[in-house]
Amino acid sequence: KILYIIRIALVDFLLKTNNSFDLFKKISLEPSIMSWSGSEVPIIERKISYYKKLLLLCNSIHLLHHRSYIENRILNLEQELKRVKIREFLDDYL
Repeated sequence: KILYIIRIALVDFLLKTNNSFDLFKKISLEPSIMSWSGSEVPIIERKISYYKKLLLLCNSIHLLHHRSYIENRILNLEQELKRVKIREFLDDYL
């Protein structure tokens, strides 16, 4: 959780100093390595919450592409969340 708080601060700093969309697409917005045990649902829900916080940083006209990029990432994660919930449900009951 603390990693996401730090990443939000770093992304905020980047956006305030350089709003290049090409640069923004190149940076890693999520940790490159992640592990968990149990359900994947809480992990995906945390990612969605994190990206929604990043959306709040993209509140100017200069950051519309950034905002769209993040919104697409949220949509993809929400779809993944649905698939994971179904898969985990089926795994538990089959």
